[in-house]
Amino acid sequence: MFLFASTSGLSSRGGTHRAPAASPIPRIPVGGFGIELRASLDLDQVASAWTALARRALVASPFAEHALLAAAARHLPEGRRLQTLLVWSGETLVGVAPTQLARSGLGQRRLVPWRVDLLPAATPLLDREVAGPAIEAMLRFARERGTPLVLADAPQGTALAHLLRAAGLAATPCPETVPQALAPETMAEPTAAIGLDIHVARHASEIRDAVETFLALDAETAGAQREPLKREPIVRDPGRASLVRTATRRAARERACRVAIARRAGAPVAAAILVRDHVWLTARSPESAPALAALLARRPPIAPTPRTDWAALPAAAPRPAIPGRALAAARRLLPQPMRAS
Repeated sequence: MFLFASTSGLSSRGGTHRAPAASPIPRIPVGGFGIELRASLDLDQVASAWTALARRALVASPFAEHALLAAAARHLPEGRRLQTLLVWSGETLVGVAPTQLARSGLGQRRLVPWRVDLLPAATPLLDREVAGPAIEAMLRFARERGTPLVLADAPQGTALAHLLRAAGLAATPCPETVPQALAPETMAEPTAAIGLDIHVARHASEIRDAVETFLALDAETAGAQREPLKREPIVRDPGRASLVRTATRRAARERACRVAIARRAGAPVAAAILVRDHVWLTARSPESAPALAALLARRPPIAPTPRTDWAALPAAAPRPAIPGRALAAARRLLPQPMRAS
């Protein structure tokens, strides 16, 4: 059984705010770590520890960072299903995995990756120093409660993929279809960007205005795209628009967000929102593919491809690699510290 605690205040008819007694999130000891499952409204309390973890991450995972995940949990209707798995080493946050409860075809309850259209990947955020033990603690926590854990979206060839294999997990294609319209377009680098004025907003004050420019361009051009890129504008859905505004505002405060806009003759023709230098969202007029390519040159998308689910192999099946060898391979992929000259 999974336990949650939600901290929400009550307002009286007279307008005063009465805070309830503190209701701490249960932290379950597992293998030297503390494990929590937090509901969507209980995420802001750990924002600072979460932001610090992002700087120590084994693999960058902007969709699992506080700025994006907490905003999505609050503003999207799917947020009510989010159960964020947190791993603590003392008072240091060392792991975050966005999950939700689901049932398999045989009716078994499982914790599976939480993916939505604006956050289509659920790569766990893990401290590079203890990533392997943190994964083992997550799996053990779920296993001891009879609810197997499915992790997600480890980019191919990374230390994270090696560690998931070392933990006895195997990758299968993600069963969910991510709308192509919401994935950044893949283009060759532009041969020329004649007539373009490109500006990148980097500071919180200018990012706010740049996001509004992005949303206006998206509203103007989304419906004009050809299939499969044709879609509803983001601003048509108040929850999605609030997610974009809130997430970019929070990420800007953490200096983790930029908005690039290409203009021709003073009018915006392409725009991209970047989180930690990864492409999150794009918008462009139908004839402005070269302009967007100029913005995206050499910048990776947030979501790894192909998207995968990592689940435990059946008990009778052999593990895909000897854990010791896989761990050694993972260590070789870790960034090496700089040596003093």
